[in-house]
Amino acid sequence: MNKSEKFFDRVSSKSKPEPNQTATKIIESSKEFLEKDDYILDFGCGYGAITNKLAKAAKTIEAIDISSGMLEFAKRQAEENLISNINYIQTSIFDERFSDETFDVILAFNVLHYIEDMPSLVERINSLLKPNGIFISSTACMKEKRSLIRYLVSFLSKIG
Repeated sequence: MNKSEKFFDRVSSKSKPEPNQTATKIIESSKEFLEKDDYILDFGCGYGAITNKLAKAAKTIEAIDISSGMLEFAKRQAEENLISNINYIQTSIFDERFSDETFDVILAFNVLHYIEDMPSLVERINSLLKPNGIFISSTACMKEKRSLIRYLVSFLSKIG
């Protein structure tokens, strides 16, 4: 188990079932690009607040995360809300079970700032998307400017 996985497993106990105001805006904006027959990969789904709310807008969602704690929370919420079209899997986007040109849409919310090898990730996303597939992401751009939150997140990530 790596440091990131341990960290997110620890904080999963503080997860809340309902999305916050920012996540609610992300959900509403994302729905505009989704079709009922879409096969979606939600990369870094966390505790599933966004994933579960988007379930009705898609045929199937493969929701992946490195944290078993986050995924267990997400699964419980999906079961309680009778959502059956989401497969929660503890893995990474580089899992070989995912074939090229498989997904209509790939989602990545609040995860890109954790990625160390962005070129490899972009290449992988591009390979997994069907022709004319859509990548939807929203992540704070903390590397763009010097801010207190950027330093705080960086510090907290280093100490786990």
